[in-house]
Amino acid sequence: MEKSIPPINNEVLISPVFESITPQRLSREYPWLTVFSAQLILLILPVLLFFLDEQFIEHLRYLAPFVAAAWLGLSAFMYLHCRAKGYQLRDQDVSLYLGLVFKKTIIQPISRLQHIEVTQGPLERMFGLATLKLFSAGGASHSLTIPGLKKETAEGLREHILDSKGLAVE
Repeated sequence: MEKSIPPINNEVLISPVFESITPQRLSREYPWLTVFSAQLILLILPVLLFFLDEQFIEHLRYLAPFVAAAWLGLSAFMYLHCRAKGYQLRDQDVSLYLGLVFKKTIIQPISRLQHIEVTQGPLERMFGLATLKLFSAGGASHSLTIPGLKKETAEGLREHILDSKGLAVE
């Protein structure tokens, strides 16, 4: 009595090479949110110096052009840095692309994910944005955070990832 052995399927499912994929850009509002947040924080320093140091007012007219130039330069860099960020969702992983000058790609396998969150701070809520946080085994250094997504996009990505893992909650 001979048993027949079913043929072996040698096909390997290969996702496209991540370098060949054009990343999805984050929301157009995200760079403006980042610049706006930084401007709010940077405004606190001159206000404090104005009230705490009387000599600050005397030196302000000499420093103002340099401070304004640095402020504008920093704002422009932050805006461009945020515009350079992107993400990509493939069948087996999620990639995050970072960096304006120094490029960095972080790839998180979906099979290693343990927890997924969609969060919104008060400013993100004003702009209609959310942050998708992907947690995997290995602690904080093995987590992936995708900021600046539209709320609907973040929720959709979360549901898609949970569906692909077979963990969707209805």
